Amino acid sequence: MGDRTEAVSYFAELGYECPPATTTAEFFIDLVTIDTEDESIALEDISRIDYLAAAFQKHQKGVNRKKFTPPRSRRSKLMTFQSHRPFYSRFGVLLLRSLRQNLRNVKVNIIRAAASIGLAGLFSELFSGVKKGNSLAKSVADRTALLSYGVINMCMLAVMKTLNLFGKEKAVVAREQMRRQYSSFDYLLSKAIGELPLDVLYSTVFAAAMKHFTCIRIPLSLLCGTFSLMTVAASTIGFAVGSVTSGVEEAMTAGMPIMVILMAVGYV
Repeated sequence: MGDRTEAVSYFAELGYECPPATTTAEFFIDLVTIDTEDESIALEDISRIDYLAAAFQKHQKGVNRKKFTPPRSRRSKLMTFQSHRPFYSRFGVLLLRSLRQNLRNVKVNIIRAAASIGLAGLFSELFSGVKKGNSLAKSVADRTALLSYGVINMCMLAVMKTLNLFGKEKAVVAREQMRRQYSSFDYLLSKAIGELPLDVLYSTVFAAAMKHFTCIRIPLSLLCGTFSLMTVAASTIGFAVGSVTSGVEEAMTAGMPIMVILMAVGYV
């Protein structure tokens, strides 16, 4: 009841400021919602709602609402750290969400696997000196180039995927951390365990396909292990850059030059 444009400032004056990157309608609904799963939190929610109702009644009578102070036990449901949830519970929920995000993208996973095999076949054709049947002496340059381009290819794919992922989730994570639902360590650990195995899988597929198409004299386990290690390292760079940027475009703009510099100086 009242002017819609004054709703945000009204609740802010009562001690409940709408956090950044949060839909105002969602914020207002949370303010008047009772958590029925936890009795202690439910009592605090009821106390907050009673306070809001009393404040509005006095506001309607012309009382200066700036004199009100919200209940000390719980200024806002959105701003209180849910310490009653143990680490394993918070981490389990985040890990399950990360795994579901990966598993439900069936088309993306199929495309990534096909792209890994296809790129391995393409590189074997481009560097024909490494194909089976060719002499070792004439193929040294091609072997070096094939390994270099292969590593660069997998690292760039891993960085781009990670930067895109962190950029898209930045607003969601910021809003959830505003609500103190979990710590940055909880989120980072869950994303690492949920994302890195997939990166390792696709780099292994690429390395195995490249070994199959060419006559590289490197044990398969060593080749796959090296590519997996480089891919994981590239993903962690994406984690670091994505965590300090505010969106996909900014993450890509900052992350790609870093990878180019690392390639230029020989770290990739």
